[in-house]
Amino acid sequence: MNIFPYWHFKNIVFGNHNYLLYNVSLKYESQCIPKPLGMENGDIKDEQLSASSQYDEDSVGPRSSRIRSSIEGGAWCPKTYITKDSYEFLQINLEKLYVIYAIETQGRYSNGTGREYASRYNIDYMRNGSRWIRYKNRSGERIIIGNNDTNTPVYKSLDPPIVANKIRIVPKSDTPRTICLRVELYGCTHENGLIFYSYSPDPSKKDFLDFRDRIFEDNDQNDAILLSKRGLGILTDNIIGTNDESPFSFMQNMGDQKWIGWEYKQSNGIIHFIFEFNDLRIFDKVTFYSFGSYISRVDMAFGSDGYNFASKTPITAWQPEVELEGSVIEYGKAFNFTVPLHNSKGRFIKIVLSFTSDWFFLSEIKFKSSEFLKKSFNYIILIIININ
Repeated sequence: MNIFPYWHFKNIVFGNHNYLLYNVSLKYESQCIPKPLGMENGDIKDEQLSASSQYDEDSVGPRSSRIRSSIEGGAWCPKTYITKDSYEFLQINLEKLYVIYAIETQGRYSNGTGREYASRYNIDYMRNGSRWIRYKNRSGERIIIGNNDTNTPVYKSLDPPIVANKIRIVPKSDTPRTICLRVELYGCTHENGLIFYSYSPDPSKKDFLDFRDRIFEDNDQNDAILLSKRGLGILTDNIIGTNDESPFSFMQNMGDQKWIGWEYKQSNGIIHFIFEFNDLRIFDKVTFYSFGSYISRVDMAFGSDGYNFASKTPITAWQPEVELEGSVIEYGKAFNFTVPLHNSKGRFIKIVLSFTSDWFFLSEIKFKSSEFLKKSFNYIILIIININ
């Protein structure tokens, strides 16, 4: 797939080098059309709702938190006043993994008698194998601005989206106050099964340029092999940098991040990755969306427990060398590189990626896979008793 239909070149000075780079447009790749997950229509059952507390369970408990409804007292209301340091929450157990692209909130209207709403809140979330993670958007903000009256729904897109099976909405207030809340979530089933990745070494920071993953989740758990932080970030946000914005652009380093990158001097041209999936899967291929250097070699191995990887079935690939005068970065090259995985089976994938030029950048890594379904058999046992 050609993701760069045209070139717009410009000169930029980096260190002692003068690079010829280009401006890009953002390419957002997602097959998901977000839909309401079921707070309003009841697909999310009362048993899936819980809370840290409620002022009165019969009237303003978790089951009253459904958007555009006036069940009992009209919303969920925690028992205590909300402050900037309190930790009261409404919890939604989705029972399986979803990609959550938006949240919608209301206060307590209750036919005009309500006065309470949440003007600010945090989102905490969890998925299999993680602790609670505090959401932050692409700019690093953790507080989400909510309602300013009791009845007007306020819809907030989540960028990056959240992958989770449990969600907590945590209201906040600078001054102590009573709040009440109704909510809906919007998203899709998480089809590709990826729940964590980690890498070593960390992406590079040099002078005023910071190529570290600024949206990587604030998860304090490490993987067992690389001993690096596990989470999701730039490489799985479904946003692919194309030809309008290079890794060295002003916007990339002011927060509009599409790429993470490694300098050869800091990494020795070798990057290790561990990818963890929610279930055992069959892998067809993987595509690396890259900039600035050709991948000289990729080694992959598959495992089921995160500790042991099959030594008999590794996959090694080389990218064909292309003759260019000067460095690849100098010519502003964005490219993708696909490696067939030959229906390899695993829940963990270990990748060792090698490059030879001064810098190497990644915008996305995409796996094509399907869930491994064990065959089941029905047995009919015929017992014949011979009575003489």
